[in-house]
Amino acid sequence: MAVIIDGNVPLHSANQYFLNLLNSNNPRYTGWPVWVILQNTSDTTKHPYVAENGTWEALINATDIINFWRLNPTGKFFIKSALEDDFGNSSRGLQPFTTLDFGLAIYRTGEAIAVALSFAKAMGCVPEKTKLFFCFKWTRLKKRELCSWAFPGRIISPGGKAYQNELLASVAVPLDTPHSALGPFVHQLTKPLFEVFNGFKLSLDVIEDLIRRLIEKRL
Repeated sequence: MAVIIDGNVPLHSANQYFLNLLNSNNPRYTGWPVWVILQNTSDTTKHPYVAENGTWEALINATDIINFWRLNPTGKFFIKSALEDDFGNSSRGLQPFTTLDFGLAIYRTGEAIAVALSFAKAMGCVPEKTKLFFCFKWTRLKKRELCSWAFPGRIISPGGKAYQNELLASVAVPLDTPHSALGPFVHQLTKPLFEVFNGFKLSLDVIEDLIRRLIEKRL
C-alpha cells in the first residue's frame, strides 16, 4: 500500500520526534499495528533507520509478521506486508499461498486507511482541506481460494478461486472522514479484489459492520 497526503503538509523532518509522533498516534485496532515501530527490541535489525531522501524505513521479520515500510515526513507512506494467510495454519489444514480470508482483507484495508488518517492529523494537516490518496496492490493471488478461516463463524460459499495473479485498486479519502465511516472506501477497494475470486460479491452492509467492529475493537 502507498499513501500520499494531498494538502498543505506542515514541515517535519526525519527525526525521533517525527517517528515518536506517528507511533503515539497509531490507533492499534489489532494486535500488530500497521506500521510496526520497534525501537527498544534487542534485535537491532528490526529498528527503524533513516534512509535516502530523509525517509524512515524498517524491515520487520518475525514469526507471524513480515513487512517493509517507509514513512516520509513530506506525507508519503508505504508498506509491503506478507498476508497472514501465508504463515501456515496446519492445525486448520491450510497451506501458504492457497487461501485469502475475506474478513482479514477487509480489516487490514480498513485499519491501514484509519492509521494513515491518524498520522496525517497528528502531523498537523487541516482535515477540511486535505485528502489522502491510497493505492493498494495484492499479489500472488492466482490459485488462492476465498475463505473465512480466521473467522469461522462467517461462512461463504466455497469454490471462489483466483486465476488472476495481481490486483491494483485506489481511492481518495478526505481527512475529515470518521474512522467509523470508512466502510464505503474499503468497499471500493476490496470490491475488485473479491471479484477476482469467481465474481464474489460482498454487500456494503457487511463491510460496514466489519469496519464498525474493527474501530470498536470487537473482532
